Order: sequence, then C-alpha cells, then structure tokens
Amino acid sequence: MDTTSMVSLNTTDFVSLAMETIRSGQSTCVMCFQAPCAVEDMRDAIRYMITIYPKLRSIIEPTLFSYKMRILADDDPRVAILFKNVFHVRRNVTYDSQQYRDMIREIHNEPFSLEQTIPIKVYYFPDDPKPMFLARIHHMVCDGSSGVHFVHSLMACLNGLKPPQLPVDDPNIYPVILEKPYSNVPLQFLRSVLLTRKDIQAAKDDIIIPSTDRPASFFGPVDVYQYTLAHDFSVVKAKAKVLGVSLNTLLITALAVSLTKGPGKNKGNTVGVPIAMDLRTYFKDQKPVFGNYLRIFMVRLHRKNWTDYRRALAEIDSQMNEFKSRIEKKQLLVPVLIENMYKMIGRKNIAWAARYLKQRKALFTNTCVFSTLGNWDMINSFGTKVQACEAIGNSASQPFMVLWNTLHGKIHTIRHSRKPNILRKM
Repeated sequence: MDTTSMVSLNTTDFVSLAMETIRSGQSTCVMCFQAPCAVEDMRDAIRYMITIYPKLRSIIEPTLFSYKMRILADDDPRVAILFKNVFHVRRNVTYDSQQYRDMIREIHNEPFSLEQTIPIKVYYFPDDPKPMFLARIHHMVCDGSSGVHFVHSLMACLNGLKPPQLPVDDPNIYPVILEKPYSNVPLQFLRSVLLTRKDIQAAKDDIIIPSTDRPASFFGPVDVYQYTLAHDFSVVKAKAKVLGVSLNTLLITALAVSLTKGPGKNKGNTVGVPIAMDLRTYFKDQKPVFGNYLRIFMVRLHRKNWTDYRRALAEIDSQMNEFKSRIEKKQLLVPVLIENMYKMIGRKNIAWAARYLKQRKALFTNTCVFSTLGNWDMINSFGTKVQACEAIGNSASQPFMVLWNTLHGKIHTIRHSRKPNILRKM
C-alpha cells in the first residue's frame, strides 16, 4: 500500500521554507486553561490533530527543480516515531515566572528541520493552577486562519468530540485570481499591468520608515510580549461603528499613528504596515481550510496625515476598501505572477539575498506587520470539561509584528521585536 502522497508548494509555502534557514517561521498559539488538564488527554488530542490535518504529518523532499511536501499516511510507522519529537511536557513551570518567559522566548525562536521532522511542536506546562499550552506550526503548511481552525478542533477534541478528518487542500490560489472564461485572461493581464504601473507611480516618492533608528545587520532572535488592551472589545467595536469603519481599520490606524512616534520617524515619510486578507471566502467551489491562502497588501500612512487622526483613518479605510475590491474584481494577476518567480530564484538564493540585504541594512520592506485572528469566544463552545481563560496566536515569521484576537470580551495582543513596547502608545 502507498503510504505517502506528494503535494506541491505555493509561493507562500515556498518562501516560508526558504526563510527557515535564517529565521524561525512558525505560527504559534499560546493558551491558558481554567482548570488542570491531564497530560495524557493533551497528548492524545495532539496526536488526533495530526490525524485530521494531513499536512501536519508532512516532511519536505527535494524534487528535480524545487521541493514538495511528502504527506505520510496516518498509520505509517514513521509518524509514530516523528511524534516523539512533537509533544513536550515542561514540569514545575508557572505562568508568572521568569523561567516561563525565558522558556517561551527560547521556544519561539527555535528552528525547524523540515526535512527530518513534521512541522508541528507542542509544549505543555501542566503544573500551574491554570496550565499553559503552546503549539508551534510552521508557516510553510498553514496561515493564521488555519491556526484558528486547529485551535477549534483541539478544544473540541479535549471536550470529548471527534472532528472529522480533512482532505489535503489544493495549494493553488489561481481559482480566485483568474477570470473565467480563460479567454479573458490576456485582457485581464493587460489591465493588471496598467494597474500595477499606476501603483508603482503612486508609491515612487514613498520612503517607508523603519521600526528602529538602529537596524540590525543580521537576523537574530526576537522577544515575545503579550498585553491586554485597556479598552474592552465592545468599547472599541462601538467606537469603530461610530466612526463608520471596521474594527480592523480602526486598530490598524491606531497602530500606524503610534508608529509615527517611533525612533525611525525621521528616516522616511510613510508608515508601511502589511496586512493579510483571506482568499478562502472567494473560492466558489471546494473552499480550502488548511494551508496558506492569504493575500498581503501594504497599508500606507503618509506624513501629511500623521497628526490628523481622522484623515489618517480615512486614508487607511480607503485603502482597505480598495484591497477588498481588487480581490473581488480579480485585479491581482501581475503581482501574483511576479511573486511566483520566487520559486524560480530558488530556496538557497532567496535566503542568500535576504542575508545580503540585511547585512547592508537595506531590507526595509515595512515598518510593522499587523495581523488579526478575530473573536475566539467560540473555542469555549464545545463543552465545559476544558475551557480556555486566555488565548493568543502569533507568528515568528516577521521581526516586528503585532497581532490581536479577543476572548471573554478582552482584546489580547502579542508583539515580537527587539524594541520597547509600541503598544503603550496606541
């Protein structure tokens, strides 16, 4: 019986794999539970997650010109062997201790060996009155939306339910990108070329400010900081409604404005904040669940609007609406084709180029990355046996990143960087 299958990598998968050689590139979920949960129950639940998410039991193999994921069958003996390096128990560690904070930093920056191990590692701290759980899933196999799905399945499993096994989703995003009938593609390509040229012309005078006035010349470890915003979710959501914008737009604007007060403010004229929009909702048939299906856009706040908060909000809201419109109107063909050329450059060359530019302090692609994982209250809807009292997701794929989600009416944020806390200015 054939116990494996091979899956191609899309551009995001491939770049995440390439960058792993110079910095950690995983999505991470940290949760605290309201009451103790047996180690055996947690181990069994994680093993079941590997059963229902096929990509979590994959290893990377080179092909003639690139790389593919070899997905092992769940009953393959190699899975049992590889699982021994997945689930780790850390004893006598409490949440508020320096030992825990040091351990989290070390775990957060720990690299993966994707040719030899499967792309998930879990750390469980059972001895605190509110046990802590940390799951690391490499960005090569999934994005943040997939991570949220993973957390829902895990909480269901811990409460005695058995979520169904998922198929291996096609990594191809072109069903969302290409117009039908395909005879329209040449004209679509021409329109996309003109639009791309317009974007380049509009941004030609933009100088993106760095997040620091002393940028590092190397890729190093980052620290992880977690905060709960002073204002409750309901208060911030109501404020966004009064202003006529989405909650995301309001939070992005608050972050962008706070970055104008940072140490790099005099080294440019534009705050650049990459944000991700989920393409899954735009698939008409067989919507994918687990994989990388996000589209990155750069939100820009220009210096002329740095001190006028309403103009800043209007500028960013206009851009957010434009990004959504471009997905809906299938106006992304040329940028996607350009990004697909990364796979032609090669894994080693991408890593070499990133190191080269970093050494010369020329790798200023953005000021700070922003991401949202939405409302997580549903993770406690599967039963009362295991309940999360605190949960936050993050990603180590960027040197300076701010993420948020909500639980129990609170907005939880996590930030990783080597800089003082910018969130206190929001």
